[in-house]
Amino acid sequence: MKITLRYKLILQNIMIFFLVFLVIYFVMINTLYKSVIAKSVDFVSKSVSEYKYYIDEIFKDFDGDNIYSFLKEKSPIISEYMHSKLGIQIEIYDSRKELMSQTSPYNKYYVYQDIYYSLNGKITYIIKNENEGKLLFFASPVYYDNEVIGTVRYIYPMDSEFSIIRNNNIIFILMGIFSVFSVFIMSYIVSFGILNPLKKLKTEAEKISDGNFNSEIYINTGDEIEELTKSFNKMSENINIYVENLKNEKDKQKRFVDNIAHELKTPLTSIIGYSEILPKLSDEKDIKKSLDYINNQGKRLLNLVEEMLYISKLNQNSIEVKPKMNNINTILGDALETLKPRLDKFFIKIYNNIDDIYVYCDYEKTYECFLNIIDNSIKHSGCSIISFKRYSYGKDILISITDNGIGIESGDIEKIFEPFYSCSNGRKSTGLGLGIVKDIMKKQNGSIKAESKKNFYTKIILKFSGSDNI
Repeated sequence: MKITLRYKLILQNIMIFFLVFLVIYFVMINTLYKSVIAKSVDFVSKSVSEYKYYIDEIFKDFDGDNIYSFLKEKSPIISEYMHSKLGIQIEIYDSRKELMSQTSPYNKYYVYQDIYYSLNGKITYIIKNENEGKLLFFASPVYYDNEVIGTVRYIYPMDSEFSIIRNNNIIFILMGIFSVFSVFIMSYIVSFGILNPLKKLKTEAEKISDGNFNSEIYINTGDEIEELTKSFNKMSENINIYVENLKNEKDKQKRFVDNIAHELKTPLTSIIGYSEILPKLSDEKDIKKSLDYINNQGKRLLNLVEEMLYISKLNQNSIEVKPKMNNINTILGDALETLKPRLDKFFIKIYNNIDDIYVYCDYEKTYECFLNIIDNSIKHSGCSIISFKRYSYGKDILISITDNGIGIESGDIEKIFEPFYSCSNGRKSTGLGLGIVKDIMKKQNGSIKAESKKNFYTKIILKFSGSDNI
């Protein structure tokens, strides 16, 4: 049988109350029992002390030889006198435990251990169940000439005292039943304060399982449930961020696949087209032109595949970067020398304001970074000037590369480092250049940043240091 959390809490509280109640019940009943017995014994004991002188006065008149015969003779008088004064039954026994007299001849009682102890000189009492009910047997020795010659037994009925104990038992039991019922009601009410927040958490968990990560729970209980709620909201927020990141990555992958498919399709279409018309051509100039075009488009495909493999290796951390102190001006000079034919072809002027300064970098990888950045300016900016400057930023060295081209829309600045990203003006990259540069700079503990103003300039800033700030 399934038990809900509410009834588990109620059952737990009732069990705890029941255990506490039992302890209190037994302690109080035991205390009451001892108190009633003690008061009854004290009453009889005080009465015995008050009338003991009467017995002593009777034995002062004895002048015979047999004190036991005298005790037997006077016992009825003594017992009747004390019965009239105390209102309880009296029995008198001699030293041989023979009954000398009794005030209630119709009630016969056994000689219990109280008589034995009393004849040994001890005042003692016992409580027994008789036909009349609970009886207190109180025995006090009778002395003559410092010798125990008998004992007086006082029989005190304790029906009223034990009636008090029974009544208290009933009251305690009724109070226990009422308290259990009260504990049930209060536990049921209090359980709402515990279970309602948990139900809210359950509802939100179901929403998350259905893919809704945006809702939050507001619980102000000031206890562990509130802390659990905060953790739950934080978990939901983190899951939401993680899912959004996955969606963004999925979009990037789709855009990458779409663009790379387009980039591969264009040269392949040209190659297939020229290869199909080659057999139909007879003019050697046309054949050579077609072969040159096929060759150029094949190289373009090869370069594209190499760049894809390169960036794949970068993402897998398999590209080895070996930074050391290198002259940054020397690296830039080598890159400009490589690109000189293309710079001259498009009549682009170079202004290099970088002096000889050493930075911590990998020579080959930094050389490739310069090649990619300058090549992008040549192909896409429509610039006529590219200038290079060096700045110091604490211990960092910043290299800026600025062209006076058409610039980049502000919304596209951070996205130009994505492979094959299409700008908002429709202009599209044909490679993976700036994405590779970003990975290389990151691997050699540097960074890259872009700034641009539409129709005025584009500036790329490379930072060589251990800091992430530019």
